[in-house]
Amino acid sequence: MADSLESIAIGRMSPIAVPDPSRGKARRIWIANGEEVTSPRRSEDEPTVLSKVRAFEARYLFYPTEDDLLISFSEPRESFMEYLTGLLGYSKPPRVLFPRRVSSPYFLIDSVLADDDLMARLRAITAGGQWSLEPHYESRRVLLLADSLGLGFSRTRRDLVVGGLIDQCNDKEFFKRLADELDIPRVPGVCVETLEEVSAALLSSGPGSSTTSWMLRKAVNAGGLGNLFGDRESLLKALPTYCTGGRILVEPFLDLSLTLGSLVRLSEEGCFFVGIDSQRIEEAGWTGFSYPYIDDRFAGTVRDYSLRIAARMHRNGARGYLNLDFGVVRNGETERSLVALESNLRHNGFSHILDLAGRYFQDGPPPRHIQFVSNVTVSSPGITFPGLLGTLRAITVDGESVLIEGRGRIRGVIPILPAYAGSCGLAIFGETADYVDRVHEAAVTALA
Repeated sequence: MADSLESIAIGRMSPIAVPDPSRGKARRIWIANGEEVTSPRRSEDEPTVLSKVRAFEARYLFYPTEDDLLISFSEPRESFMEYLTGLLGYSKPPRVLFPRRVSSPYFLIDSVLADDDLMARLRAITAGGQWSLEPHYESRRVLLLADSLGLGFSRTRRDLVVGGLIDQCNDKEFFKRLADELDIPRVPGVCVETLEEVSAALLSSGPGSSTTSWMLRKAVNAGGLGNLFGDRESLLKALPTYCTGGRILVEPFLDLSLTLGSLVRLSEEGCFFVGIDSQRIEEAGWTGFSYPYIDDRFAGTVRDYSLRIAARMHRNGARGYLNLDFGVVRNGETERSLVALESNLRHNGFSHILDLAGRYFQDGPPPRHIQFVSNVTVSSPGITFPGLLGTLRAITVDGESVLIEGRGRIRGVIPILPAYAGSCGLAIFGETADYVDRVHEAAVTALA
C-alpha cells in the first residue's frame, strides 16, 4: 500500500521550479558528471557516450552563479560565456575547470582525480572557504573527490550514497518493484542479463501472442541511451552487439499517445511537487518537453503517483530532484490508461530549464509556458555560436526579436546548446502556448 502523505510537506504546482532553500548558503562546485548514468560500458561504447557528453555539456554552464565553479568535460567557448554572463546579469563569468586528459572509459571524476595540476588548483580555491560539491549525479566517485578536497555534499547523506541509495533510485528494475509495492500500474516485463536470457524472454510469448513489438532497456542508462525496439526477429539479430553486460528489461512495446514527466524536489523539509511536462520522444530517446501539462484526465493521477513514490524515497533518505516518467497507453480508439515508466533522482533536463526560468524571471512575471527542444536542425554545418545568435536575433514575433540577451525580458528564446552534429538546443519561454509554438516554428524555419 502507498505510504501516508500526512507528514510530507507538499508545495503547490508552480509555473517555475520551487526555489531550493539550500542555494546561496555556500559556494558550489558543480560537477558535470552526467556520463555516470550510462553504465556499465565497454570501450566500443565510448564514441556514443562522448558524443552525448559533447552535445549536452553546455547546459551545465547555466548552473553556477558567478561565484560558483563548474568542473566540466572541456573548455567552454568564449562567445558562449560572454552571452551567458550578459543574459544572467553577472559581473563576471563563472569559473570553469576541466581535465587536460580524459580517462578511458570516460568518467569526469576519474579524469579530474588523475590530473595533479587540476587537483592542486581545486585545493587552493577551496582552502579556507565555504564550498560544497553539487554533482549532476551523486555517485561513489563523487565521494572520492569530496574526500580528496575535504568537502561535503549538499544533498543526500554520505552513508546512503555509499550504500547505493542513489543508484537504486535511478534503477529501472528497482522502480518496477517499487511501483508494485505502491499499487501503481507500470509497464509489464522481466529483467534479465545474458544474451540467452534475453532471447528466451523474447521467445516466451510463443505463437498467437498479441505482442508484435518489444522494447529492450538497459536498467541504468538515461535519456534513451540503451533503448532498442522492434519486432522479435530484428531484436534477436541485434542481441550479440546489444548484450554487452548489465541488466536488461524486456518489455512489450506499448502504443503510447503521450509520455509525461513529473518533477518533485526532495529536501530536508519534505517533498515539494513542482509540476508535469509533456515529453518529446524521438526514436525512443528524450529530446525535450513542453510545460505545463494540465489535462485533468491524467494530471491529478500523475501527481498522486509521484507523491507516493517521492514519499517512499524521501523516507529512505533520498534528496534532490526526482523526475518521474509516465506513459499514456492507447487501449483501442478512445480508451487511455496511465503506466509508470521510470524514476531519475538527479539534476535533469526538466529541472534544469525550470531552474533557469526561476533565476532569469525572478524579478518579473514568470513564464506560463515553456518549451525545450534539444535537437533543432541547423543546416549550416559550420555555424558558430555568434552565427546562431545572429540568426535568432533576426527572428521577430509580434514585432520583437525572440532572442533573450539580457535582463528584463518577459518572453523569448535562450539557446541552451550551441550547434553540434547538425542540431542545437533551444528553450522558449512565453505567456501563452501559442506564442511559444510560433517562436519554435520560426526558429526551425530560420535555422533549416
